[in-house]
Amino acid sequence: MVSLAGIYYPEGYIQNIMRYLQFYELMRSFTVFSLADIRAVDPGFHRRRLAEWQQKGYLRKIIKGYYMFSEIPLCEEILFEVANRIYIFPEDNLHLCS
Repeated sequence: MVSLAGIYYPEGYIQNIMRYLQFYELMRSFTVFSLADIRAVDPGFHRRRLAEWQQKGYLRKIIKGYYMFSEIPLCEEILFEVANRIYIFPEDNLHLCS
């Protein structure tokens, strides 16, 4: 047990909170972000943290590999931005067909 301000927490709890706050500071400018975006700023990031933070309600999974913070309200503008971020337009990949 670890004591912080007179409150006892399980071992590792404080480190996990600090890890999320650091992650939040790095990624808060993104409306939607991918695992590749995360690894660009933190190469040692463990994917299992995303599942933990989803369960705690910190993150929303959009589709496989894409996430957003739960605090971001879902309005038409945000949904439009998310769709444009996760959708791969066929004409952008014409070079792959040759």
